[in-house]
Amino acid sequence: IQLGATPDGSGVFADLEALGSLSIDTDGDLDTLGDVARAILTTIAASPWADLTTVRTLGLDPHDLGEADRITAADTLDDLVDTTATDAHVLHGALDLGGYTTTLTARINEPGEEFDPTLALVAEPASDDTADALARLADLAGDGQRGFCLLYTSPS
Repeated sequence: IQLGATPDGSGVFADLEALGSLSIDTDGDLDTLGDVARAILTTIAASPWADLTTVRTLGLDPHDLGEADRITAADTLDDLVDTTATDAHVLHGALDLGGYTTTLTARINEPGEEFDPTLALVAEPASDDTADALARLADLAGDGQRGFCLLYTSPS
């Protein structure tokens, strides 16, 4: 996804799956948070390179941006943790079974298998009440490159 631009106008891009987790500082501005979350969701939904990526959202209605089973909205943070944990455990199990340390290694060695990533997009402000659940999601993402990414806001 494109995260922004440098002062000279060059684009700044990030491979979310490789990062693992990314926290966005919106200074508590809910409008900015919503705008950033919608831009990221739209980018993933429209990207031909992310057509197999599962996106789980919280605080953001995906409308008609993709197949109902590929882009879904959770009702609560606990629901988001449960569904994304299931996705991550299935993928991590497949990686471990094949002896692969990263999804890139798995895709190179088994080009017919996609080792599809999951993105958890939390479009609600972080708080003391959500810290434990966000920490569980960040643990699933680990150091990245294992098919799971968490995108969330920095605590205010």
